[in-house]
Amino acid sequence: MTTISKKLGISGEPPSLEPSSFWIIPHQKVGIEIEVENCNPRTGNRDILNTWWESKEDGSLRNNGREWITRGGLLGKDLLNAISAWETGHGRMWDTNYRTGLHIHLDVSSMDMEAFSKLCALYALAEKMLFGWVGDNRESNINCLPWWKAQGDLRSIAFILNDTTAPSGFTRAGATISRYAALNLGALGRYGTIEFRHMQATHDMERLKTWINLCMSLRFSAEVIWKDKSPSQLAECALDSPQDFFARTFGRSWGALEDGINPQFSASVGAPIVFDIIEADKLRA
Repeated sequence: MTTISKKLGISGEPPSLEPSSFWIIPHQKVGIEIEVENCNPRTGNRDILNTWWESKEDGSLRNNGREWITRGGLLGKDLLNAISAWETGHGRMWDTNYRTGLHIHLDVSSMDMEAFSKLCALYALAEKMLFGWVGDNRESNINCLPWWKAQGDLRSIAFILNDTTAPSGFTRAGATISRYAALNLGALGRYGTIEFRHMQATHDMERLKTWINLCMSLRFSAEVIWKDKSPSQLAECALDSPQDFFARTFGRSWGALEDGINPQFSASVGAPIVFDIIEADKLRA
C-alpha cells in the first residue's frame, strides 16, 4: 500500500522513544494549539513552559490574545509531559470563550490511503456525537464547521481520498477545503497531518487528554478494528447497529461519548455524508 508520506515524498512519523499506554496509540505523533485571551506572556513558569511550548500573538483574539503551540509533534510520554507543563506553567491565568479554540493535529503520514478513507468515514459517522461531547454550541461556531454543513468540500475530500495522480493535485485539493472545517484536511498534502478544530480552549487538562484519545480512536479503528470494511460498509454497519458500532470504534474511550448524542442520530446524519463522498468521486471520474 502507498502511504501518505510516500505519496508526498516526505518522511513518515518516527517511532516514539517513550511510548505511553495512556494513549490509544502509544506512539502517535500529536501537535496541540491552544488559543487564549487575557494571557500575560510574562506570567507563568517560563522555564517549564518553554521546554514544550512556544507562543505568538493572534490578531483574531482580544485582550493579549495568544496562541500557544507545542514545539513540534510530540509522542507518548512527551505528550503527557507537555500537557502537564501547560497546567503547571499557566494554571488558570488566562481566559477561554467562543473565540478561543483548541486544535489537535494528528500525524497520519504513515497511513495508507485505504485506511485513511476509513478514518474519514468513521469521523463523518461520529461527528454529531463528537460535537455533542465537546459542547459549548461549537457546531454553530464559524471556526469549526461540521462536515454536515460543508457540502461544498465533499468533492475535494473525495479527490483526496481517491486520487492516484501526482502529489501536486493531491495538495491542490487540500487547499480548496475550508481551513475552518471541524476536521480540516487542508494540511494533509503539505505535512501529512489532519486537524481537529472542534474544542473550545479548556482549563481541564483531563478533558484535553480524553479528547486526544477520542481523536486517536478514529485512526486506530480505521487501521485495526474495521480494517476489513469499506467506507460504505462502515456506514451500513453504523446504521444497522449504532450502539455496538460506536462502542467498538471508540473502545475504552466509548464511556466518554455514550451518555451524549444518540448514536443512531449521529449515524443517520453521518451516513449520507459517507455516501455523498463516494458519489462525488464517481462524478469526478
